[in-house]
This record gives sequence, structure tokens and C-alpha cells, in this order.
Amino acid sequence: MTAEETAALMPVREALLDRARADADRTLSEARADARRALEEAERAATQIREQASDQGEAQGTEAAVAERARARRLVRAAELRARSRAYQRLRAQVAAELRKLRADPDYPRLLERMADEARRALGEDATITTAPEGGVLAEGAGVRADYSLDAFADRAVAALGPDVEGLWAP
Repeated sequence: MTAEETAALMPVREALLDRARADADRTLSEARADARRALEEAERAATQIREQASDQGEAQGTEAAVAERARARRLVRAAELRARSRAYQRLRAQVAAELRKLRADPDYPRLLERMADEARRALGEDATITTAPEGGVLAEGAGVRADYSLDAFADRAVAALGPDVEGLWAP
């Protein structure tokens, strides 16, 4: 992707990031609420176990309470990771949806031709170029494939955020 293309996509990227942050905040809030409920449930269970353990001995009750808290922490971590994954997948889907809108742009045929030219530069003039179903082009030549589809650009754009994507769910 050229610097000009990257610069042209910056407003779209910023808008998508803003929308994704809001979506991630909502998803993370729900996950935190789920986590709080899981911790409260675990605390209630641990309290009940401690009470029951008084008949069986304090040592056994403490051990069971420790195990229940560890289980609750694992459940909370799993819920948080699921929320992060959902937020990441939503961002990727939003970016792909926005890029697919380029197909309606009057300059889209010119963009396709630029993608095809780039694919030929990468794979050679004999490369076979086909239009990708979701937009963009796919290229194949000399046993090598290149994906210049709009969905692949969306994947690369989200991946290029690198650690910045963590900001979607950081407190």
C-alpha cells in the first residue's frame, strides 16, 4: 500500500477505530459485569464451602476456598479473552465492510488496475489476475499467490495496529 493510499485511508481508519473503541468498551463492560458476577458467585461458594468445612476441619475448607478462587480467576480470564477476541473480530469486520464500500466509488476500476499492476510487479508480468469476490484482486504466478483483496487489506490494516489494538480494551 502506498503512502498516498495509507494517507487516504487514515480518516476511515480513525472513524473505524473510534467505533471499534466504543464497541470494545461496551463488550468489555459486559465482560467485566460477567466477571464480577462470576467472582461474587465464587465468593459465595467459597463462603459456603468454608462454613461446611468447619465440620470437616479448617484446613480442608481453606484448601477448597483457594481452589474455588483459582477457578473463579480462570473463568474471569477466559471471559476477558473472549471479549477481547469479539472486539478484535468486530473491528476486523468493520474495517472490511468499510473497505468493501470502495467498490461503489467511481474510481474503483482505477484502484483495481493499480492493484493488478502491483500484483504483476510482485509476481511477474505473466501473473494471472482475477477479481476477488469481496473486492480487490487475487494474483497467481509461478506457484506463488498474492492476495490484494479488500478483505486481505482489512486484515493487514488491523494487524498493522499491532499493540495499539490493545487500547480497545485497556481500562
